[in-house]
Amino acid sequence: MSSESQDQTERPIPQQVDDAIEIVALNGRRDTDGKWLEDLTVDVAPIVKEWDIRECWLWSEWPEREEHGFPLTDTGIDAVASRSDGARIAIQCKSRKLDKHGRGASIVKREIDSFSSLSQSI
Repeated sequence: MSSESQDQTERPIPQQVDDAIEIVALNGRRDTDGKWLEDLTVDVAPIVKEWDIRECWLWSEWPEREEHGFPLTDTGIDAVASRSDGARIAIQCKSRKLDKHGRGASIVKREIDSFSSLSQSI
């Protein structure tokens, strides 16, 4: 779409989000451990205006984790975000290799059980 035909109220996507979309497209077809998606989520979350994220940390780097008595071990929570209103959000990232139709394997209940119970305490 040319800039002449673009709606004047539409705001451009920040370059970092464009880069993030490219990274997702590249990694979506590979077998990975998903760490790239956790890092990407932490980096991009604060710049997506609609998410209203003030700060975002990897679980292991969240400054309040120990203060609240949460373990450093993998709990299913990959990142924690703080919104501008002070609310905290637990984030779980799932990376699935996509097939030729662009579909990945389903997320099963056992993968989200510990996340679900612990995230309520964030």
